[in-house]
Amino acid sequence: MDDDYSVSPQAYLARVKEQLEQGTPQSLFYAAFELRCFVESRQSLYLEAQGEYARSIPKAHKIGAQGKALEAIFESNRIQHITWSAQQKVIFDAYYVPLHPDLRKYAERLGDLLHARNAWIAPDNEWWHDTYSGLCDAYELAWQCCQGSLLSPMFLIDGKTIGRVSLSVSGSNHRELLAALKEGEEGILGVDYLDRVPESWKSDLEPVTAFQNAGH
Repeated sequence: MDDDYSVSPQAYLARVKEQLEQGTPQSLFYAAFELRCFVESRQSLYLEAQGEYARSIPKAHKIGAQGKALEAIFESNRIQHITWSAQQKVIFDAYYVPLHPDLRKYAERLGDLLHARNAWIAPDNEWWHDTYSGLCDAYELAWQCCQGSLLSPMFLIDGKTIGRVSLSVSGSNHRELLAALKEGEEGILGVDYLDRVPESWKSDLEPVTAFQNAGH
């Protein structure tokens, strides 16, 4: 096979979108699997980035336990926005976006879609519409989470940073970022905390109409 089955959070998320836009009954089950994998892999990255502060790192499939481990480290679900400016130019702009609690809870309830069905579901049953809508809503939360390139927030005490900050950058931005953040370079660090993602953050998912009339 020429296609590589990537196991990064971004790859899982891309496959969720692909399945949802196919809009077939079977695609809902495949989308659920990829979404569950996204949550497991994203939370694992967050925990690995701050492994030195975790008492233990639960297995990836234990979503709830991983969530509690993250909460014990960060003690907050707020979004952190960090900017670094030098010579009147913003050269670094990044977000830490924790996994939304609603997405974690939804992923924990996906077992119904990940196992064999006990009974047939009629095509016009509203279950199809409700399931599809729930997956689309969950995809949106997952997409928002992936917009954050920081894998951990920056800890500040008395104006000084402690610990380490881990981030994920694309290959095209790697050299530019390293040059901008080289040791000895002076600049202005900006740190903001947000209760919700920016309003402009909307995914390009195009939901299908195949299930809109189910049960109606």
